[in-house]
Amino acid sequence: MSGRIWGALALAMATTGTAAAQDRVSIMVADVKIEAPMPEGYCLPTGKDKVVTDLVAAADTENLTHASLVRCDRVGKPGGLGNDYYLIKTPRRVLLASVSRPELLAALEKEFGKAEWQAGGRASTEVSKKVNEDLTETFSSPVEVKGDFSGRGADSDCAYLGGEAIVSLGGITYPIQAGACMTSVSNKMIIVYTYDDPKGTDGVVRLMRKAQALAMAFRPAAGDKP
Repeated sequence: MSGRIWGALALAMATTGTAAAQDRVSIMVADVKIEAPMPEGYCLPTGKDKVVTDLVAAADTENLTHASLVRCDRVGKPGGLGNDYYLIKTPRRVLLASVSRPELLAALEKEFGKAEWQAGGRASTEVSKKVNEDLTETFSSPVEVKGDFSGRGADSDCAYLGGEAIVSLGGITYPIQAGACMTSVSNKMIIVYTYDDPKGTDGVVRLMRKAQALAMAFRPAAGDKP
C-alpha cells in the first residue's frame, strides 16, 4: 500500500501544532543510514500530524515507511494537512538485500520498459482488495481506494510509477494523483512517493519528477559506508 489514503484521513482529522523544522531527511534502511536535504516547503510531522502519518504507516503491512514529509504551511490549517506530501518507503521483503542502482534498474526495466512517459503509461495495477481491508481494519471505518498505479518506465535514475486514485473515507470522496521513483541508494532500495490534488494532464509527470529529485539527493550519511 503506497499511502494514498493519507489525504482522506488528513481531511477527516483537523490537526494543530507546529511542524518540525529540519534541514535534512535522515533514514535508516536496515543498517545503512542515508540522508538528503529537506525539500523546500516541507517538514517532518509532529504531534497530531504524526498521529495521522503513523496510522497510515501502520496500515501498510508490505512496506516500511521511513519518513513522511508534509507541507509546512498546512500544519494547523482548517481542513487538515491536504494532499501535497511525500512518503519514503522500502518493501519489507528487500530490507536486508543489497543491490546496486544499475542492477536494480536493469531488472525493473524488463518490466517497466523505457521511461518515455507516453500518455496512458503502461498496463495499470489496480489497488488490491487487501489494501482496502487493511485500511478499514486500521481506521475502524470503511475505507475504499479505487484506481491504478501504472509503471511509467525506467532510466538510469529510477523506475517510475504514476497514476490517479479515488479515495473514500468517512463520507469524503475525491481524486488524488501520485508519482514515484524506485531506486537504490548505498545499495539499499528505496521508493519515494509524491502526492497532490490532480493538476492538469501533466500532473503525474510533475510528481514523478519531484520523486526523482528527492531520491537522487540521498547520499550516505556522514561516517556511514558509501
